[in-house]
Amino acid sequence: MHTEALSAEIVHVIEDLGVGGMERAVQSFALLARAAGFSPRVLCLRAGGVVADELRRAGIRVDVAAALPRGALVHSHGAARAAARVKARLAGARGVIHHLHGTEVFGLKQRLFERALPPSLYLACSEFVAGDLRRQLGSPRVEVLHNPVDVTRFDASPQLRALGRRELGAQGERPVVLTVGRFAPDKGQRFMVAAVPAVLARFPEALFVFVGDGPARAEAERLAAPRRESFRFVGVKDDVRPYLAACDVYAQPSVNREGLGLAVLEAMACARPVVASSLQGLGEAVGDAGRLVEPGDADRLAAAVVELLEDPAARAALGARARERVEREFSSNSIAERLASVYRRFSESSS
Repeated sequence: MHTEALSAEIVHVIEDLGVGGMERAVQSFALLARAAGFSPRVLCLRAGGVVADELRRAGIRVDVAAALPRGALVHSHGAARAAARVKARLAGARGVIHHLHGTEVFGLKQRLFERALPPSLYLACSEFVAGDLRRQLGSPRVEVLHNPVDVTRFDASPQLRALGRRELGAQGERPVVLTVGRFAPDKGQRFMVAAVPAVLARFPEALFVFVGDGPARAEAERLAAPRRESFRFVGVKDDVRPYLAACDVYAQPSVNREGLGLAVLEAMACARPVVASSLQGLGEAVGDAGRLVEPGDADRLAAAVVELLEDPAARAALGARARERVEREFSSNSIAERLASVYRRFSESSS
């Protein structure tokens, strides 16, 4: 392994670094790259944010609206794709990797752009996303690199569970069902709210917790108002671990466009049983370590939650299987070497 290759500068380019799944993935990739001996930094095109502050505290350089350093390897994310490629060409970059964190519909202009100025390599967060890209662009150079989960951070101890339940006011053995995600129509929180009456019919003390914010939150709170004592809308949380530890069932009711589902993987890392929509990306994450239901079907969502709440042994077994799956397929250790291999390939070819 060449010293020059290991010291190569990797620049992640992203619109901003607020709290979100893609932003957390960039944070993980930058930290993993540094641990592998590379020199990572992040360029935000518009603004920093919470994750930017965390990266700076960890010693990773984060710039906003700055020029790219010459000769770096560029790793772009999300809507930063076009600006990153133009900047990379001007800066004489070693190569450009574009990372797809979910599916998207390519219009004519986007398809033309992708063909006119393709990246050196596409990375996709799941086989589903990679397949969707191939369907739209023909045969691009694409590889799968799952978003990593630091399983050492998501080890739900009894102390963390007690802390989370205390914050939520969940006394005794009150069942807690948790959903994490940006409030948007695609995330389907309204279907989780619609499933609540059927769950309450069997478990009248159940508490339904929603972490996140966004344009669809007001509608969800309006729908929840008749049973407000059964709900907690806690907003955006920098650290969701106490809430994951506090819950008995994690539910992801998305109805569209889940490339993989980082929140689901974090719940699985906490050994929590998962009920999720049977979208292809979520199914790839959950595998046989959770319950999958038809997207938008509140009745089946409620039935799956009730089934797990009724059976503590099944919850424990499913949670253990979920943790094992994340450790095997999605842990930082398992992803780190794959990421380093990609970077090394470009660094060594340019040295």
